[in-house]
Amino acid sequence: MILSVKKLFALGVVAVLFGAFSVYGMNFLAGRGVSSVTSVLTTGPLELKLELDKTEFERGEPVNITISLKNIGNTTITVTYAYMGTRVGVKILYSSNSSLRVERGRTPLTMVEPVAFAPGEQVSRTFVWDQWLDVIVESTYYGKQQAPEGTYTVVGTTGTLIGVAGTSVGGMLETPPITIIIR
Repeated sequence: MILSVKKLFALGVVAVLFGAFSVYGMNFLAGRGVSSVTSVLTTGPLELKLELDKTEFERGEPVNITISLKNIGNTTITVTYAYMGTRVGVKILYSSNSSLRVERGRTPLTMVEPVAFAPGEQVSRTFVWDQWLDVIVESTYYGKQQAPEGTYTVVGTTGTLIGVAGTSVGGMLETPPITIIIR
């Protein structure tokens, strides 16, 4: 009887260890925050989309960001802009200190003239944020620094006023924010 209780106990320990290793191993293989995330703003026939591969990053790990502008309507549209060189890109803000932000020059898409989009057509770019920030306090630039650990907000933006010819669509477009964590 005592021998069978010892075997039963050992079997229980093995089962618990196997379960723990299975869960830990699956989490390790899946990675932290690996599920991709998308944020979309739709206005009329225009869709501005921001995509990230994941939401949790190690300090210094590259952050892949994709921004796209798409005609989701059923007719060709012409996108116009208020200023030459409209910058469709991203803003990244450090949640605990709004004076730390990604350099303002991040411009994955630059439109220098009105652009016609056929139904379903889009322009899209992916760029890598290297986790360096510009330090700007009250409009004064103080240089770059490595992004500290913490929570950040990423927003896709047209960067300036745009419009869709022949529609009431216009303004500076921004996607809803995506929150990322740097550990």
